[in-house]
Amino acid sequence: MDKNCQIEDWLKTIKSMEKSDLMSAYRNRSDYNPEFAKLLLEEMSIRGYDVEKLKESFENIDVTAMKGKGNDELIDIYYKRENYKYVEGWDILAKNELKNRGIDVEQQTNKKTPMSNIVFLLKVGLDD
Repeated sequence: MDKNCQIEDWLKTIKSMEKSDLMSAYRNRSDYNPEFAKLLLEEMSIRGYDVEKLKESFENIDVTAMKGKGNDELIDIYYKRENYKYVEGWDILAKNELKNRGIDVEQQTNKKTPMSNIVFLLKVGLDD
C-alpha cells in the first residue's frame, strides 16, 4: 500500500470516529504510527478541541503521575488495566514508563513459562 492510500485510509477512519473514540485514540497514540497521531490531532482541532489543552492534560499530568510511581505500582496498573478504565490509557503510560526504566513487561511475560504465568495471575487475583 502506498503512503497516500494509507493516509487516505487513516483520514477516513479518523473522520468516522466518535468523540470518545478520538479521545481514546489520542490517549493511546503511542500504539499508532506517528503520522496517524498527527492526523488525529488535526481532526480534533477541526472539531473544536483545544489541542494545546489536550496535550497538556494528557501528556504532562499523566506522564508526571507515572514518573512518581514505583515499579510495582506501574506493573500493577499495566496488568490490572481493567481497574483503571476511569483513567484511559494509563496502562500504556505505565508500560512506557517501565520501558524507560529498562523493564519490558510484555517481554517478561512472554519469557515466563505457562505455570509461572498462572502463579502470577493467581497472586494478582489474591491482591484484589
